[in-house]
Amino acid sequence: MSEEILENTSEEIADETAEDQEEIVAS
Repeated sequence: MSEEILENTSEEIADETAEDQEEIVAS
């Protein structure tokens, strides 16, 4: 169970990081 949470969290962090990088590039 905890492994699934860690996987989901890392995926969410990766998505947020990608969005932040896109915003930085756009600005």
